[in-house]
Amino acid sequence: MDQLLKAFGIDFKILIFQVINFFIVFFIIYKFFAKPLGQIIEERRKNIQEGLKLREEAERLLLKIKYLKKKNLTRILEEKRQAKEEVEKFKKERIAEILNEIEELRKKMIAEMEEDKMKKQEAFHQQLKNDIPKVMLKLAEKIFGKQELNEKFILNILNNDKQN
Repeated sequence: MDQLLKAFGIDFKILIFQVINFFIVFFIIYKFFAKPLGQIIEERRKNIQEGLKLREEAERLLLKIKYLKKKNLTRILEEKRQAKEEVEKFKKERIAEILNEIEELRKKMIAEMEEDKMKKQEAFHQQLKNDIPKVMLKLAEKIFGKQELNEKFILNILNNDKQN
């Protein structure tokens, strides 16, 4: 075997030192570089997994938010429709109330006008009753010439009218 190694140009002592040197370099690299590098890689892997979990949670929350948004929008539109109906109902009721108030006011005004008309007619008739004897008296004076006779005659005619 020694000849075979020499034929390939391999020195057995140098080979053993190279193997020992390899293990020493391997141990140093493992101790100072591989272990910390493995820890860094492991931390990074954990961070990535946490990030993926957070992303999934964010996606779930986003879907939930979209669902709630749609649900709230539907509810808001329904409330808007109901509010609009209530406003229309209120408007109709208020218009009906105003029309009723106007109708009552119109009736009240008509009643006041009728009452005023009656008062004016009574005042006119009273004025007429007061003025007719004077007018008739003046007319009788011109016709008959005597004031006393005419006054009695007119009063007598007016009293007969009242009795009938």
